[in-house]
Amino acid sequence: MKQITILIILALIATVISIVMGIGSMTRGAAYDDKHSGQLMNARILFQGIACALAPYRFIRGLSRTEAPAPSTEDQKIKRTSSMGWVIYKYSDPLTLTRRG
Repeated sequence: MKQITILIILALIATVISIVMGIGSMTRGAAYDDKHSGQLMNARILFQGIACALAPYRFIRGLSRTEAPAPSTEDQKIKRTSSMGWVIYKYSDPLTLTRRG
């Protein structure tokens, strides 16, 4: 998994935790809620902003990345047998089929 994806997941988890803590703060009472509600809301907004800023960046980077296919050599071919008895050799070019004898 990419590092940016891990950061997005961590930011989302931190957002959910801060929301749950905020709800818990409201249930505890007025004095506690008055003291901590602003801090928890600011934390939620921060984590949510990080997740919202990183998600489009990850999406755009994923779209722009092109990977070159591996060079095809005899050592790198993959041999598979289909259900009808065909042996399939897959290279970076189209499939080559041969019939098992």
